[in-house]
Amino acid sequence: MRKSESDKPRGTKRFPARYLLYITAVVALVLVIVIVTYSGGKVLPSWDDIFHSADVGPEDVSAHSDPDTLTAYFIDVGEGDCTLFVSGGQSLLIDSGEKEYAGRVVTTIQDLGVKRLDYVMVTHAHSDHMGGMSAIMKKFEVGKVILGHDPTRVLAPYYLGFLEGLNADDLEVEEVGPGAEFTFGNARCCILAPIETSDNENDNSLISTISFGNMTYLMMGDAELAEEEALMKAYPDLRATVIKLGHHGSNTSSSEAFLRCVDPQVAIISCGDPKNGHPSEETVQTLKSMDVPYYSTYACGTITLISGENSYVVKQEH
Repeated sequence: MRKSESDKPRGTKRFPARYLLYITAVVALVLVIVIVTYSGGKVLPSWDDIFHSADVGPEDVSAHSDPDTLTAYFIDVGEGDCTLFVSGGQSLLIDSGEKEYAGRVVTTIQDLGVKRLDYVMVTHAHSDHMGGMSAIMKKFEVGKVILGHDPTRVLAPYYLGFLEGLNADDLEVEEVGPGAEFTFGNARCCILAPIETSDNENDNSLISTISFGNMTYLMMGDAELAEEEALMKAYPDLRATVIKLGHHGSNTSSSEAFLRCVDPQVAIISCGDPKNGHPSEETVQTLKSMDVPYYSTYACGTITLISGENSYVVKQEH
């Protein structure tokens, strides 16, 4: 019920509108001073300036729909791999982890507000990389599924079941090799390898770069030393800002020669309990000798990198 004049408490006075204008002007001036101070004197700072001058996360800015950012989520799935990239409202999911982690992955993606997986990539036919993918895809609209050439070469029942599910759900599938590329938002995914089919399924991993401005992520799947050698020969100028180490940081991958070729600023290791040998002490020492900071999902939980065109911020779940 609207109060009448007689109902108003005695002695109250209407706050003068001009005071509100004064307060608003002062607040605006303070904001301008803060922004200019933290952006090196530029009146209109870029997202890169903002990320470096404020401790922000994807929940603080609309990173999912913002065309000026690429956000990578290295989701903690124990001894496995699962990475979600989001740019300009579009997404790419690379691998899934084991089936037992499917619920965690679904919840993580849903909590981020992502409802559609524009691209889903399975790097290779090992269950710690794709065991939960069928269950995950059932919870989202899926655009296209990316697989390596000749996926039926692997006869493991869990993988054949995954392929049968793709057919049953009538999903669009593309088999790709080196040279294939696609875009999502303002990011570009380029397939680099496998260079040749190997008897070692780890070396059949789809290796890709995700590029955004001057930032490049190198996603190594489970590629081991032989494939690293092939990569260096095929792409002698290969460089990356961020590398997701191959085979969980094992001593079967991440040679010093390869890491020095790539020259990363940050290394991500998706792994479970280090008692299982991942990452290896050899890999850790190589990274330390190169002064490359590294983050493992075992120690940090889900790791988030928010990239502008020239810089990034790393966030840890714990």
